[in-house]
Amino acid sequence: MTSFDHRYIESITHRDYVFVYCDGAAIHNGASYAQAGFAVYFPDPELDWLNESGSLPDYEQTSNRAELYALIRAAEAAPTDGRQVVIFSDSKYAINCVGRWLDNWRSNGWLNSRGVPVHNQDLIERLDRET
Repeated sequence: MTSFDHRYIESITHRDYVFVYCDGAAIHNGASYAQAGFAVYFPDPELDWLNESGSLPDYEQTSNRAELYALIRAAEAAPTDGRQVVIFSDSKYAINCVGRWLDNWRSNGWLNSRGVPVHNQDLIERLDRET
């Protein structure tokens, strides 16, 4: 993980950018009894009322779904005051879903490169609508 100077982040937060960190996780991931949760964190003290965490409100409890849901909640909660929103995630899967694979999946009728339906299509489409 790259370290950064929080003072720099704080000094530019109020001007042009809103930073938000999100994460998702699941205990017993892959098992039928898995439980997943998410968190969304705005470091700007004026936006701390937007911070949120909780259980994944979904029947399918996986870490990938929790990561996607955290991104959705971050995008939904982000202010729409003209500042650029920068969302941080440690999930390569979630980032690739929207940044790399989305257009191909859409054009392939939501089938992956193996011809199999894309997992988590519902959340990926919802995230796409929010961004």
